[in-house]
Amino acid sequence: MKPTLFLPIALVLGACDMTPDFVSIEDVGGAMQLGRYNVVCKGLEMEDEETRGYAAGRLNGLELPQAQECVCKHGIDLEAGTFDPAILNGLGTTNRDEMVSCFLEGLDVPHMEKKLELVVALAQQTWTMKVLVVVLVVVVSMAKMVVQKQRVKEMLEVVVILILMLVVAVEVQAVQELLVRVVEK
Repeated sequence: MKPTLFLPIALVLGACDMTPDFVSIEDVGGAMQLGRYNVVCKGLEMEDEETRGYAAGRLNGLELPQAQECVCKHGIDLEAGTFDPAILNGLGTTNRDEMVSCFLEGLDVPHMEKKLELVVALAQQTWTMKVLVVVLVVVVSMAKMVVQKQRVKEMLEVVVILILMLVVAVEVQAVQELLVRVVEK
């Protein structure tokens, strides 16, 4: 009687999609091919930076909401004020602003550790942020020049023109959200 019970139990257990406690880069690659995204997501929890970065890169290629959820869940902790550079860098250059939206929120967190590192990493990841960083560098250098010459009105005009050019040139929601944040502060 025992062998007859073993087979149905083995079939039921084998059909479960269990997430392992440890995954490697190879496991992540294999899981992607099988569509086992829970295993790919588990890769973001590993100690090895390469595994976390590789898993993030693989999730970036997915057009699924759970990919963004997983990256945001393991990539940044807004309450603690920390983020994982390996995960952010693993995303590579992306046009998918939704994949880095949670990291953008980290810019508003006053107690965010390594905020400059976060800005630099974001600038390397998205075209939106690259454009924003260039504009911000230009604005800051112009602001220094204008403040030295006491020409506040001219500085504001230049800033408004640059912002309008940016919004027209790059119609991306993340840019618009960041501009709203800057204007509100």
